[in-house]
Amino acid sequence: MSKNRFGRLFWSEVTLNRAMIGGHERLLANVRDITERKEAEKALRRAHDELEARVVERTAKWAAANSALQVEVAEHEQTEQELLQKTSELQAVFQALPDLYFRLDSEGTILDYQAGRDSNSYVAPQEFLGKRMQDVLPREVDRQFEEALRQVAVKDESACIEYSLALPEGDRNFEARLVRLRGEQTITIVRDITDRKQAEAELQRREEHFRSLIENASDIITILDGQGIIHYQSPAAPRTTGRSNEETIGKSAFAYFHPEDIAHTVATLAEVVNNPGTTHSVEYRFRHRDGYYMTFESVGRTLLPDSAAAGVVVTRVTSPGASRQRKSSGRRKRRPRRPTAPRASSSLA
Repeated sequence: MSKNRFGRLFWSEVTLNRAMIGGHERLLANVRDITERKEAEKALRRAHDELEARVVERTAKWAAANSALQVEVAEHEQTEQELLQKTSELQAVFQALPDLYFRLDSEGTILDYQAGRDSNSYVAPQEFLGKRMQDVLPREVDRQFEEALRQVAVKDESACIEYSLALPEGDRNFEARLVRLRGEQTITIVRDITDRKQAEAELQRREEHFRSLIENASDIITILDGQGIIHYQSPAAPRTTGRSNEETIGKSAFAYFHPEDIAHTVATLAEVVNNPGTTHSVEYRFRHRDGYYMTFESVGRTLLPDSAAAGVVVTRVTSPGASRQRKSSGRRKRRPRRPTAPRASSSLA
């Protein structure tokens, strides 16, 4: 740096050249002020350094963003794989269950469907996709669907209906369960319940058959709990003993036994309760509503083969001596002479 005549320092550039002056070799010095160039170079270096700093900062940000993007892509790929796995599992569930699955909009239009194994469609998919469920089904069924859809939409609760359809293989019974999805869509699950309906009808037929047998049988059938409390008696009981169900149901079965017969009959009931599935018999005297005693032989066993929790079923048969006691009672019009107490029997019948 040099100092000018005003005493200010400035950058200078000195160029020396050899020259012959007056026959002598001399050095010529050329001095030039380069302050502006130096300041420009300084400003350029400063701008370069700032640019480098910005590049480093931006590069760091881009690297962080790229790293975050890679993590996001990896998470997205993992989520996609999990979604594919869930979809595959759901498809397997659809195939394993014997149901039809329909996705409906708020008007009942069929948007999508899935068919399970052995499931029967009322019509081919190309005939019902994009159409209202109510328009595909017979009129007597579409009203049920209309009401079920209204219940799901208005009350926001699931609905269940049962109906029958005429298919090529014959009439079939179906159950449809409707559940609301998010928004205005509804999932409808349809299951063929023909076998269940047939089983229920057969069970009802058998129940009616056995009820008729029990109601018309002369033997008394009673169901007791482990303490001997009566929970059921067949219609033959009031006809035979003269005591109505109001007098006996909910009360001890031993309430009208001859006092001498209670102990061994209670012991036999205990044998039945303590040995589920085995059959035991016993004789005892029961007081008719008219005051005389009738002799019965009862056979009992637990309702369940391995537990007395459901109770004990007892079949009571009138012994031959009962009719004679009844006649004797009618002739004398007084309490008959008590016969000798029979010996308890708890052998397997």
